[in-house]
Amino acid sequence: MEKVKKICAICGKSFEAPHYRTKRQFCSRWCARKNPIRIENLRKARKAQKRGIYKKCQCCGRIFYVIRSRAQIAKFCSSSCFQKYHTPYLLKVLSNYYETKKKIYPDFAKKVNIQCKECGKTFIVYKSEGRSFCSLKCYRKQSGERLRIIRSNPIRLVKLREVANARRKGAYKECQHCGKRYYVPEYRIQTSSFCNIKCALNSGILRNTGKTRFKKGHIRSLKSIEKARQAVLGEKNINWKGGITPLVEKIRKTPQYRAWRKKIYQRDGYRCVLCGENTSNNLNADHYPIPFSKIIDEFRDNNKDENIFIKLISYEPLWDVNNGRTLCKRCHEKHGWNYRRELLRR
Repeated sequence: MEKVKKICAICGKSFEAPHYRTKRQFCSRWCARKNPIRIENLRKARKAQKRGIYKKCQCCGRIFYVIRSRAQIAKFCSSSCFQKYHTPYLLKVLSNYYETKKKIYPDFAKKVNIQCKECGKTFIVYKSEGRSFCSLKCYRKQSGERLRIIRSNPIRLVKLREVANARRKGAYKECQHCGKRYYVPEYRIQTSSFCNIKCALNSGILRNTGKTRFKKGHIRSLKSIEKARQAVLGEKNINWKGGITPLVEKIRKTPQYRAWRKKIYQRDGYRCVLCGENTSNNLNADHYPIPFSKIIDEFRDNNKDENIFIKLISYEPLWDVNNGRTLCKRCHEKHGWNYRRELLRR
């Protein structure tokens, strides 16, 4: 590539420029920015963009630029000019104020010696200030002591305890280990036996094995799961409303129904038998050719006991794999058995 030697118009330094940039005049960007023609053009462009006006400062007489929104308000070029212009006037106002104050209150500007109430140090202040402490540190010490005296007042403490006890809904119990009387919240009245964890450990009832009560990674047995389920089942559950759940819904929530549904899906390859849909969250297990409701109605006609649900779970025709097919939700609504549709056909 051919290069042309040139001299910079600003700094006079020689530099090489490629053949396709023969009009280049500056060696670098820094020199190009110092170009007086460029600077003048920028000034003209900025002036063209300005929409304000130029005004004369009332303090120093300097001409300064003001934006359009402040054209009527601005009178000074800077804050220092504003202060210089107004300082004599303010001093005159203040002197008049103090003079009138002295006439009304003769002791207004009188200085007196006062002894600090905290450290005993004497200091000079104006009588009108009404100070009692030499510094903020002494004031805070004195006020802190005053607050401590108020807070440690036995009558006040007794009243506060009475108010707190009136709000509490718990009860006081005696610790089984140390015999100390302690407060227990309402929800722990029946379960609490010790005032703290140390008494519980020293009693021997609770053992400190070094492990937490949360068994991380522990796999529960089927027996323990069933035991826990039975503990909150039926009337033992706090949400029990007298057995208002429909029989059909009870059956669909049983583990037997889930196992039967899984077998139907596995047999049909998790695919709709009619349209071939294979989306997992869009599939249903349909009782076919004998519908689900007909099996339940037949069983109800033969058995009229109160505990029909327990007997129905062990009813074999309900869990027959040959009496089932996999359908998508759309096909289930269209081709599945519907009681109202059957009535209309008849």
